[in-house]
Amino acid sequence: MEQQAKRIVVEELAKWNDERRGDERKGHPVKVKMARRLRRETTMTLKWIAETLRMGTWTHVSNLLRPTRQLVEGI
Repeated sequence: MEQQAKRIVVEELAKWNDERRGDERKGHPVKVKMARRLRRETTMTLKWIAETLRMGTWTHVSNLLRPTRQLVEGI
């Protein structure tokens, strides 16, 4: 499952280098979209997603993925 998750990350970040991934905001819409896709298509933990996408803590990622957040942001 981790290989599939890494493949998704590589696919989604094809235009971003490692440095940019760290420089962009933790809650950048592209990162949130990737995190949502990873949760939907894999069994990777929020901790793994947070570390891999450099989104801060797993609780921050959890808050970003809350359903009510989708309605507010229109994502």
